[in-house]
Amino acid sequence: MKRIRIIIKLRELDIKELREEFDPELLDEDGIFDPERYRQQQHQLRAQEIEERRRKQDEDRQARQAQLLDEFYNVEDTNIDILF
Repeated sequence: MKRIRIIIKLRELDIKELREEFDPELLDEDGIFDPERYRQQQHQLRAQEIEERRRKQDEDRQARQAQLLDEFYNVEDTNIDILF
């Protein structure tokens, strides 16, 4: 009986440590680490990182295009007579 109490206490300590160490959303109802939830969370994080990277690339591309257009429209008129 004493051995069972020790095992139960150890399990409770393990669960407590897991709750402190891991995001509570990654633990199942018994407080055990759920690898499927972890995979889903990692997939969502990667998808967010990819979307953020794409957004930044789009912003950079738009800024470069705007700069090129600005340079194109602000080119000084050159007197053609001087060239010949």
